[in-house]
Amino acid sequence: MFIDEHGTHCAVGYLMARSGREDLARRIHRTRNLATIAALANDGELCRWLDSVGLSAVEAAMIQPSYGGRPYDAQDNTEDAYAATTIAATGVNGGLIAWNLLTTRTGSSVVPGVLGVTAGFAQTMVGVIGGAIENRGEHHVESPHVATNFVVGTVSAALGMRSLLHARRARRMETAARCTGTTWSLAAWSPHVADAGIRFGLRF
Repeated sequence: MFIDEHGTHCAVGYLMARSGREDLARRIHRTRNLATIAALANDGELCRWLDSVGLSAVEAAMIQPSYGGRPYDAQDNTEDAYAATTIAATGVNGGLIAWNLLTTRTGSSVVPGVLGVTAGFAQTMVGVIGGAIENRGEHHVESPHVATNFVVGTVSAALGMRSLLHARRARRMETAARCTGTTWSLAAWSPHVADAGIRFGLRF
């Protein structure tokens, strides 16, 4: 790792600190501690530091030792898995958001509301997990993905809750309408042949 739990720098991290860029070493430690130089090749600040000390990325990779424990592939896989989960969850909740917006004023079904609340809460929890991963610094996930999970999940859950409340009101109104309606009936009535007649009924 770039800086271990005892504060010991790897070879490249040590060179950074000795050249006056301890802040850069600490930033990499916080965000991508298990990354190799090859994996950090798109880090603009790191590239500028390499240029300033006269090293190429290939030379720095040769200086950097291999890390024990979990390889960077595990970190890379975590980032990819989190991104895929974010895309899938956003697709599901995007559809539920549209469904709840369309049915809020017209339907009394609780299905879209229940699904919106459930899926929205689940995506919000994915955002919480992503934030925890970032804070620990053991793996790297993109901050926009974390924010997307929070925002989309919260909106979906909120609209789902609104749909549930609307469905509840709609059902109450339907029940009230049935209870207060007036009905009447007209039918032949003949308990005995001699007493044949017509029966009229009125119900409030």
